Amino acid sequence: MHEEASRILSMDNEFEVMKYSHEVLPPEKVQEGWRDMAIAQMEEVNHVKYHTCEYVKMLLEEAPGCLIEATSDTFWGSGLGPDMTKTTLHDYWPGQNNMGWVLTKIQEELAIEADNPTMDPRMVQEISAHLQDDLDTESEPETGNKRKAVSPLQGDSK
Repeated sequence: MHEEASRILSMDNEFEVMKYSHEVLPPEKVQEGWRDMAIAQMEEVNHVKYHTCEYVKMLLEEAPGCLIEATSDTFWGSGLGPDMTKTTLHDYWPGQNNMGWVLTKIQEELAIEADNPTMDPRMVQEISAHLQDDLDTESEPETGNKRKAVSPLQGDSK
């Protein structure tokens, strides 16, 4: 295990790390539930990052709408590079964009906090979770029936 950690630390970028991680543990052998745990951990880490570093907080606050991780990673990103992501409708992305969804959720929390500076942070997260639930259930325009939207933040879908 120590040898693997040392090798990862010596790598130049996240793409080398991802490629190596797939050699060590192929994606099809990832334990059930890992993806949900990974998303929860990424939410926690980014929550701290964007609530403690003013510069990155400002970047996230100024970004418009739903955020996209435009990488070839099919779990965290769109599954396409930046150019293809821009020109392909999101319904046709091979990736789940989980990092984009995590950052969009934190962006919503920051907006709620900005509008309510004295609100308890736990309440902000609760409101954000309710907003996410509302986004996850959409009405079909023709019938008004509720249906479950595709939400990368919920469930082990790939």
